Amino acid sequence: MLKTPILAASSVYYAMRAKLGGSSVSVLTILINGQRIEFGKRCQVERFSTLRGSEDADGVLIIGEGSTIRGGAYISARHSRVRIGNGAHIAHNCWISGRGTIDIGDNTLIGPGVVIVSSNHNLTVTGSARYEAAELPSNIRIGCNVWIGANSSIVPGADIGDNTVVAAGSVVSAKLPPNCVARGNPARVIPHPRMENNPGDSNAL
Repeated sequence: MLKTPILAASSVYYAMRAKLGGSSVSVLTILINGQRIEFGKRCQVERFSTLRGSEDADGVLIIGEGSTIRGGAYISARHSRVRIGNGAHIAHNCWISGRGTIDIGDNTLIGPGVVIVSSNHNLTVTGSARYEAAELPSNIRIGCNVWIGANSSIVPGADIGDNTVVAAGSVVSAKLPPNCVARGNPARVIPHPRMENNPGDSNAL
């Protein structure tokens, strides 16, 4: 890691105006629309990640202080606002994107291969290619100190309370309360004594 705004030649055009804030960004990170990306202090972004700032005047991608983005992650606020809180950890090969707002709280752990997407394709499209139809945005909120297990999907309308644990491979599309464990498709709350006795303890998978 180099604590400088030096970037790979292929991404320099997009990244030269990024607000790095003294963070550590790999020279093999691709930053697109870098002027719409804000880094808190002491962030780390590993190689082969792609961060895309917003193309809209009211959109922005915010990476909170002390957060870590592991290799292969793709995070896009192209037509939205995405905020990753302080001390958050985004593991390898995560995909975070969509047209709705995405808000991830402080100290939250997003496991490897997790998909967080805040828009849907129109299910009623006929007579044209589905990918050409307008996307339907819906906001996503993930609270503080949450743990999202590997390969889970967080889809439009998800609202996950503080300290909650989502088991690996789950699909969250609605509201989950704080201080619980949830799993399945769709994710449902399951009893777990450790969480009931100590809501802040997320050693539950």
